Amino acid sequence: ERERERERGVRMFLGTVGRRGGYYGRRMGNRRRVGGVRVGDKWKHTGAASVEGTASRREKVPLGAGYRRAGKTGWSVGMVGVGTSRLSRIDSTCRQTVADALQAGCNVLHSSGNFQNGEAQSVLGEVLGETLENGDIRREEVVLVSQGGTFQGGELECLKDKLEDVRRDWQEGDDHRKNDLIIEVNPTLWCSFSPALLRQQLERSLEDLGVETLDVFLLEYPELLLSRGPNVLSSPPSSPDSLSTSSPPHHTQDRRAQVRDHLRQSFSYLESEVQRGRLQYYGVVSDTLGFPPTHAGHTHLGELLRLAEEASSSDECHFGAVLYPCNLLEGSTVTDSTQRWEGEGSQGPAMLPASEWARRADLFRLTSRSLDA
Repeated sequence: ERERERERGVRMFLGTVGRRGGYYGRRMGNRRRVGGVRVGDKWKHTGAASVEGTASRREKVPLGAGYRRAGKTGWSVGMVGVGTSRLSRIDSTCRQTVADALQAGCNVLHSSGNFQNGEAQSVLGEVLGETLENGDIRREEVVLVSQGGTFQGGELECLKDKLEDVRRDWQEGDDHRKNDLIIEVNPTLWCSFSPALLRQQLERSLEDLGVETLDVFLLEYPELLLSRGPNVLSSPPSSPDSLSTSSPPHHTQDRRAQVRDHLRQSFSYLESEVQRGRLQYYGVVSDTLGFPPTHAGHTHLGELLRLAEEASSSDECHFGAVLYPCNLLEGSTVTDSTQRWEGEGSQGPAMLPASEWARRADLFRLTSRSLDA
């Protein structure tokens, strides 16, 4: 299993994930292709989620009455989406579940290259491709969400193998590369929003899903950058025994300043992908939006949005989405006033729950672990 993870990680790092076969890597015979282009020996679907496309989907499906506007994106999205953290090729019911959800009107599909060591995203791409090929749904009607920034399993093994090359590039790079961070959260989890690494993960998502444009790309858990683990670009990784798997946050102001610069650089890169046409919007996944502001690992939405606006080279900032846990046991994002609001409609600084803050900021709000409780 370790060798299989390493092999897949190496393919991702070298940008050759698509050559492993699967739905987009094999010949498609004489099947009808809808809205796509050939890239090498693979077929990729063109287009992206649109206001008009998602609105038309709402009118066609049983769940149409349950659609809502997805913040500043303007998309019409079902209140129930499809998460794929447990999507597997082994269980045949997984594929049918996704297909049935699409037919019923669930038009938000969320995945990650980390889910099931990348298998989940590949399976999702296969099911989506079959549905698009059959003409049951158009690309413009579906919102595709993926995420990156953390490294586990095969991706982590590959990054460790290439660490010396990455470190040398960092040391010899220009000034903006000096803001790069690769934080060892624990021996099995690293976190980095370095543009070079995010580019690989974004391209992997596009490859796995078989599309030319991703609708939303989320940075995974920015709070991990504040963990007490070392920046492995400038320090050697810790031994397995020296770093807890639940490391407390790093409290130094120097680390916080580094994280702000790192995020600003990451947002600038994601804005460039929007201009390039490979991405529509970006945002963050965070488990600590509902933590008290005094908590060292608290994620402040206002600061993230400000950094994104500073990074944007145009009048429009494309920081447009946020994902957080919300269920019967994890409800602080709805019930606890932890986010400082100073925007429109405020007579002065006010504290709001994270969900309400995001609503006022017109962000596309997604929740995870909704049924875990």
